[in-house]
Amino acid sequence: MKILHAFQEEAKRDMRQHMQYWFGHPTNEEYVGTDGSYMVCYCGGILVPLEWEDGEISVGAVWHERDFEDRNVN
Repeated sequence: MKILHAFQEEAKRDMRQHMQYWFGHPTNEEYVGTDGSYMVCYCGGILVPLEWEDGEISVGAVWHERDFEDRNVN
């Protein structure tokens, strides 16, 4: 699957940390859209399907909702 990521962060270091610590670890809120979209990131980012192949998402986009620096991790 190919994924286009759009970040709030401007610094590459912050984007890398966002991906390392948040991406693939959604919040406890489950979100599944009628279009096949679903939450994929702790920041609330939703994977939106752009292209399908054999019933699977082949291309998607994620708009990350918050800066990594805004994290509230205890």
